[in-house]
Amino acid sequence: MAENGWQLVSLAALWLAIFSVACECQAASPACSSHAKCSTLSGDCCPTVAGKFLDCCSQAASLSTPSPSAEDAGSPKSACKRYLQAKGIESAEGLAKKLRRCEAETSRSLAPRPEADIPGVSDTTNLQCQYVSSLNARSSCCGWRPHFNWVVGTCEKNSRIPNASFCDGVPDCAREPKINYAAAYQFNGSHFVLQDSSTAGELSEAGVSGSHAARTGWESTKSRFRWEGGEGDWPTKYAPWGLGDSGPRGLTPPAALWVLSADSFYYGTLYMLSQLTLNTQGVGEHANCWEWEFDAIEGLIGTVPRGHPLPGNINQLYVTATAQVSGCMPMPGTAAQDNGYARRFSQPQNFQSFCEQNPLAVGCRPWTAEGADIWHGGGYRGTDRFENAENTPYVFAVVLDHQGFWVYRWKPDDDTGETGWPGISRTSAKRILPTRPHRVSEPSGLQTNVKSDTREAVILIPSLPPEASCMRSLPEQVDWRWGAAALGSMAYEAGEYKLGDKLQGAQNWWAHFVDTGQLQEYPLSIAGVPSTETEGSRVCDRSDKFGKTCRCVDAAHQEVPASQSHAAAPGSEVGLMIQTLWPLRNANTTQLER
Repeated sequence: MAENGWQLVSLAALWLAIFSVACECQAASPACSSHAKCSTLSGDCCPTVAGKFLDCCSQAASLSTPSPSAEDAGSPKSACKRYLQAKGIESAEGLAKKLRRCEAETSRSLAPRPEADIPGVSDTTNLQCQYVSSLNARSSCCGWRPHFNWVVGTCEKNSRIPNASFCDGVPDCAREPKINYAAAYQFNGSHFVLQDSSTAGELSEAGVSGSHAARTGWESTKSRFRWEGGEGDWPTKYAPWGLGDSGPRGLTPPAALWVLSADSFYYGTLYMLSQLTLNTQGVGEHANCWEWEFDAIEGLIGTVPRGHPLPGNINQLYVTATAQVSGCMPMPGTAAQDNGYARRFSQPQNFQSFCEQNPLAVGCRPWTAEGADIWHGGGYRGTDRFENAENTPYVFAVVLDHQGFWVYRWKPDDDTGETGWPGISRTSAKRILPTRPHRVSEPSGLQTNVKSDTREAVILIPSLPPEASCMRSLPEQVDWRWGAAALGSMAYEAGEYKLGDKLQGAQNWWAHFVDTGQLQEYPLSIAGVPSTETEGSRVCDRSDKFGKTCRCVDAAHQEVPASQSHAAAPGSEVGLMIQTLWPLRNANTTQLER
């Protein structure tokens, strides 16, 4: 990505990004604890300016890709066994024969390097995904790996795409968000480490900074990140992309973090794609490897026919995990689907104790009508959304770990600019960050459908690790998406997913991410509340109601006429809308939400 403006940093800063780890020292050393570089690290030691560890610690060993325990390795576990029995398939090998494994090789000229570039980060060589859509089965997309990165989409005018579907009728006041900076952090087993090549802002040894008002940060660097998507959805896009080994590696297991700070983000999008997709589409490749997508926040104008109402107001930006789903990283559906339509709660597994203690809490009865109305995968049918006010500073942080996607939003402190995550503020973020923020405690921020005046909030899209994936796949067709999701789970449980193994190319990437401890005694309502609870909240849900001042107010603050309270939901999913723009994909995809 040299031609796209790679940033250079000093040797000391580069070394800090590579080797910053929390050291376990038996005895504190005054030299360590007083060293200037220790301000962002925990423990009693840190590197010297010359790039060497002080005497009180030693370099942490590289974190290898997790493997199944001896107890887990071997035959499929209970949920995956039930899947095989229900489908009338004798074994994982029998399931593999019903699916098509692609044989082409991922282009090393475009794919990010699989080898880890800093200690504690996973080598993805053995995590190749060879169960892809038929459109990409014979392309350089075969064997893509879990390297992900951000895209920011805005309604800034672009002569190449004058009629972008997601910006139809958007008022001028909402066309260009006021962004301070965008940052990407790789987890190294103990900290999140800033990745300079994937960060848009003013880089320094301290980290990244930017102020839209001062025209620094995002404003001074965004031209280096222009990315011509060309699908006709968002007219102007920005993303980190490049060519293979010379471009960004993207973020991989064991965990990832993206941060977006804006002084105004009334309408727009922040979403994630594979780094291979960013690279291939960046250079204009016809096969752009669109096998996976996660939308952290996205306006939904482009998902409905022109003139039809939106599922919410224009400034309610949705979290969506189902725009495009890969069998190698399956995403959840409704609470009922994720629990296999059983009359007991089991998923998300990390909320089992919560539901045992609070059996009547929201989300803990997935077999009821409520369970069919809670969308763990987000999207327009659900309530996973943030209402944003114009000219109001917000800081978003998106964590990808073993438990799923955690999307945080803070209104930074009016005086200091600080947020609930130490080291992240409105106009800057440190180079090294701790593993998680302070606990979100504001009640209105502990459930989805977050209002614009909520000071802190978190929304969770739960993961589907092996057993959960088999349970979710059970009612679906045995195809490249859900059949592959079940096969990937079995391959991991049997330890047979690596290159040369009998089930190579079948993956469950969730199993290779680690739990970074984001769950801090939160209620299950952070993963969704029933959509019926938000009926009647649409005030600015059609272009003739958008107005020109970007001051849409939710029904919680303004009464809505009865005639507006039951507008029809859109007829297409985000992913289905995009498929209409790419007709060739229609024959190769299926609708997730049934």
